[in-house]
Amino acid sequence: MKKIILMIVVMFISPIVFAQNSLAKIEYSYAEEAFAKKDYKKALEHIEETKGLLGSTNARIMYLEICSLEKTFSMAKNTLEDYKVYKKLNDFTSSYLSNFENDVPIEKLKVIYEIQKEFKDYTIEIENLIKGRAYQNEKNYDDALLYYSIACKAGNPEACKNLANVYSLKNDYDNTKKFNDKAIDLGSINAKYNKGFYLYSGLNGYSQDIIKGVKLMEETYNSGFLWASGTLGRYYLTSDKEKAKKLYLISYNQVKEKSSALYLYYYFDDLRINRQLLKDAFEVVNNWLKINPNNGWYNHLKGFLLLQKLQYSAGFKYYEKACNNGHSFSCNWVGIQYLKKKNAPLYGKYGITRNKEKGKEFKSKACSLDPKYCEK
Repeated sequence: MKKIILMIVVMFISPIVFAQNSLAKIEYSYAEEAFAKKDYKKALEHIEETKGLLGSTNARIMYLEICSLEKTFSMAKNTLEDYKVYKKLNDFTSSYLSNFENDVPIEKLKVIYEIQKEFKDYTIEIENLIKGRAYQNEKNYDDALLYYSIACKAGNPEACKNLANVYSLKNDYDNTKKFNDKAIDLGSINAKYNKGFYLYSGLNGYSQDIIKGVKLMEETYNSGFLWASGTLGRYYLTSDKEKAKKLYLISYNQVKEKSSALYLYYYFDDLRINRQLLKDAFEVVNNWLKINPNNGWYNHLKGFLLLQKLQYSAGFKYYEKACNNGHSFSCNWVGIQYLKKKNAPLYGKYGITRNKEKGKEFKSKACSLDPKYCEK
């Protein structure tokens, strides 16, 4: 009787298991398709469905999961979510290498081993790194320093770099330099870029050394740290405009740095047909003006962008405001518009009429701000 009951149970269960296995195969095929299309988050979603249907994982599934997960970092690799990815990668790669070393081809073992090696140091004291980042996000810098210090002391380069960043926020530049250098010694390419940027800009207690700063940033860029592209683009604007354009395009398209849209639109005429570029440039300038509404350069940029949208009167007002906040080019440009005669091209375009006194006033102000605008 017991045998009969068991046979009946098996008869009912087998089709269910078979169906689950078939659905799992379909979900896994979707994961492979998503991976091939570089939609790694979607691939991970299908992998979770696959594991749920099977009630377990295996070498094939875990391999695709690790390879997908490794592609989900943000460009900077230093967000709280990134740190959680570090932790998962450490857990998954360790499990894969210990459980499947005798069951999978050596080529796959090498791939997983190299992924583990690349991120291994960043998983040292990972829980304390995560806690430190959470406190930093809350602007609780004292507790952030506490947890970062534990991870940094143990040898986590990301924690040391973050220690330097928090100390810079507290204007403790001696410790900023100390821990940023320690992070560099531990292999942090991000910390190396930071030092290059500080030298380039003369920030955080560093004496300005543009040449040395650019050299360090170029080294990080050539090592694959694309975040450096935007800063290097600004540096090359005056000496190699084509190189600057290439760098800005990488910054905008790959790093997704919107501020690069502004520089691309402002400095490169051939890109002004790109309406998305103009939209992003407007967003950047508007955000900057919210923080510093009286910055002459920002007001000049807003005026320039408004003129591109054919909003001439509004653009002219921003040029005037830029001049009143010390932007010499804008002063000279406004002066020229006021001095135009009625028969001159574009007369009246900006909603003003000829006014010699105002024209001379703005021209004079431009001269006082920059000798190159003085009449010869």
